[in-house]
Amino acid sequence: MASPSAFELATSRIAKPPADHVSQVIPIFDFAGPGDAVIAGRHSFRLSLCQVGPGEGLDIAPSDADQALFCLQGEAAVQQDGGTVSAKRWDCVALASGKPTQVRNSGTAPARLLLLAADPQAYRDTGRTPTVDGPFEGRRIARWGEVKGYDDAFATSNTPGLEKRVFKLVNRGISVGAHHLPALPFEFPFSMSIIEMEAGKGASLHAHATEEIFVPLDGDLDLFWGDEAESRIRLAPHEIVSMPIGLMRGFTNGNARQFHMLALVGGWNRQSVDSVTYRSPDFSTVA
Repeated sequence: MASPSAFELATSRIAKPPADHVSQVIPIFDFAGPGDAVIAGRHSFRLSLCQVGPGEGLDIAPSDADQALFCLQGEAAVQQDGGTVSAKRWDCVALASGKPTQVRNSGTAPARLLLLAADPQAYRDTGRTPTVDGPFEGRRIARWGEVKGYDDAFATSNTPGLEKRVFKLVNRGISVGAHHLPALPFEFPFSMSIIEMEAGKGASLHAHATEEIFVPLDGDLDLFWGDEAESRIRLAPHEIVSMPIGLMRGFTNGNARQFHMLALVGGWNRQSVDSVTYRSPDFSTVA
């Protein structure tokens, strides 16, 4: 496919966090079409950035499908169906369908959270029903520091320069082994993982048949794309990029220290696994 320039990617596929700390919900992209979203084009799920000032709160409307709330920074009290859980940095909370949710900043600094909403049509098309249930404390929250990391999740995991540790939060996603289990035991039509890399490590050129989204968490991400990696850009923390379907892409930790990023891939478990293609013939398949 035609490779976008760095300017085209930066102006049409990247969402930057707001400079102010006004409490608001910012639509990043949507399954219903662009609407007022920052990134145009229909996606298979909805992504919003929730920003909550100290002592303030936001209401999240009920959805006909399950949702997931990931805390980028700060601390928030999340309330649903009479229960409350405290979500801190890099914690992930599963939200049940059909129920309103309240998010209140319980810290002294601004809080930022990503809200992922499944497309209800994805359930109808596959004969599935929403599965999130039960009390918050326990299986509906994945707490950073308690999530298991995998060093062998990808076909490229043992290749020098491509070593990564993957912390699976939602769905198995891209995985070469059935033992790679997510922290949240519910299946969504998208996957969410935190990828940990040492300085200079990264991912080789690959493409997906569904959308892939990158969010640097605690440093800059060096992103490259095109069949020959001819285009490059550096993403700052909390910038969000949605990579075009089918476009070859890869990334490198250009920081002089360990670095973490959030990776989201559209599709149910099997769709995610089947969606990846590697540029190198050495990594042509994923089991």
